[in-house]
Amino acid sequence: MSKVYSEQEQIAQMLTSGLKKNLGLIKDYGVNQDDISALEIAAKQAAAIGKEVDEMRELTREKASEANAKLTIVKSKIHDIKLIIKRNFEQSRWQNFGISDKR
Repeated sequence: MSKVYSEQEQIAQMLTSGLKKNLGLIKDYGVNQDDISALEIAAKQAAAIGKEVDEMRELTREKASEANAKLTIVKSKIHDIKLIIKRNFEQSRWQNFGISDKR
């Protein structure tokens, strides 16, 4: 979980704990048990979603690395095959093989 999510969850936990202990003092100012519960639930949900996002980021990093490795293979194969064609056929015929290079 990112630092922002973690910090905000801790702040929300401390705040809800303090609010619960002092509910009698703050209820006259419009803060009630429902507000405290809503804050608590929202903080837990944000933390859970933040963790899920981190897991997705890791999966994305892994997939990007895998895709880059495959792309390297593709580029290498293209290069090798182009060399074979260019060495064995005249430039006028390269286009027949899908090579648009001029040299």
